[in-house]
Order: sequence, then C-alpha cells, then structure tokens
Amino acid sequence: MLRQTITLPHMVKARLSDKPFAITTKDLSISYHQTQVIHNINLGIKKQKITILMGPSGSGKTSILRAISTQSSHYQGSIFFDQKNLQQLTPQELLNFRLQTGVLFQKDALFLNLTLYENIALGLRYHFNWPKDLLNEKVHHALLRVNLENYEHYYPEQLSGGMARRAALARALALNPKFLFCDEPFSGQDPINAHNLATLIKNNNQQLTMTTVLVSHEVKISFMIADYIYLFNKGMVVAEGTPGQIKQHPNEFVQSFITMT
Repeated sequence: MLRQTITLPHMVKARLSDKPFAITTKDLSISYHQTQVIHNINLGIKKQKITILMGPSGSGKTSILRAISTQSSHYQGSIFFDQKNLQQLTPQELLNFRLQTGVLFQKDALFLNLTLYENIALGLRYHFNWPKDLLNEKVHHALLRVNLENYEHYYPEQLSGGMARRAALARALALNPKFLFCDEPFSGQDPINAHNLATLIKNNNQQLTMTTVLVSHEVKISFMIADYIYLFNKGMVVAEGTPGQIKQHPNEFVQSFITMT
C-alpha cells in the first residue's frame, strides 16, 4: 500500500492510503528565481477520474501540471505514479511512461505547415515503425474521437479555434493514453465550443479509462465534468472535494472564487 512506501502527516496519510490513486505527490514544492510558487503540496489523483486543478492566475496550477506530466523536473519533493517514484525511473522507464501520456497544450501547439494528419502522425512515426495502414488507422481513430474524421487533410489555419483545439486533443489521444494532461483547454473558447470540448474530454476519459488531470479557472464548465477538484490560492490548497463539496465549502475565498469567476 501507499502508506508503506512514503511517510506523510497522519491526516494526509489516512486520506491517500484508503483510495485508489494513480498519481500522488509528497511535499511538492516549486520555486522560480528563489520565489516559491508551490508550498509542500500533497495531492492524490484518482485512477480513471477527472481531477481539475483550479485557482486564480499565478496560483501555481500549471507549474504542478508541468511537474506531474514530466514536462518539468524543476521541483522539490516526490511524485509517484502507481507508487513508483518518478525521480527513480530509468531513462527507458521514463520514456515508457511518457508513451502512456497525452498532453493538450493551452496554445494547441499544432505545426502550421503540417496537415492534421501529419500533426498527429509525426509523433507516432518518431516512436514507432508502423506500416502505413496501421498509422492511417491510428490517425483516423484519433480524429474520429473528436469528430474531425473528415478534416485530416486540412491545415490548422483552415480551422476555427474550436476545431484546432479538438485537433490538438486528437493528437493527445492518438496512443490511447493512460494519462491525459490538459492545460487550460477551455481558454479562449466560446461557451458552445467549451461545452463541446468538455464533453469530448469526459467521454474519452470514460471510453479509454484514462486518468485525466486538467488545469482550469472556468468554474461552470469545470464543475460539469470534474470528479474531484483542488482549489489553489498563493501556491497552497485551500479546498478540495467533489464539485458539490466545493460549492458548500465555508471558506470565504472559495465562495468568492466560484461565484465571481
């Protein structure tokens, strides 16, 4: 069990050890230029659920996401995936883990000179020597998951903002990942596109039995799909729980955040 692997304060240990977590952090701290932005955070990300990290700008949400998705090793403390310490993985084990993850970047990060097919196929070609038929099948299924199966020959600039975000999601889903990490996926989207994207994330999380971690400050849409929420302020967790529990939280900051954003 997790409590045999790491030592946590009593209350946190009891909470983390009794539930099936895919990702946990122990005393996670992150600093930039001698300024600490995350302060000794202990998180438990449930398996095959959607966990959303919320809070105002500058509260450290994206810094945590970058650390747990292995985009950054600039942190102190420990991160565990299925009770394996991320810092103790061999280079091959780390690569194998990354091949089980998908990342939806805030700015889409699509290559403008490549078609949607080529954007998705690029990473697959890099890691696997698949025959063309199998590659075509993987790309087609990825686009099908986001309702873009007829757009594989389009370039990103030919798409609307909502379609480009869905194309970026398709790329993140191409390998049927075990973990999906999303950084502000609803930012810059109109309410209809945001709702459609949230529905796609929720449906794919269930169909692929993924563990999804999502950063957002969009309260309404996040509460619609979240299984569990961590609310941050000034680098610390001020509240956590299901959407219903967060709505009833007595903390003044929590109530202000969820009613004014």
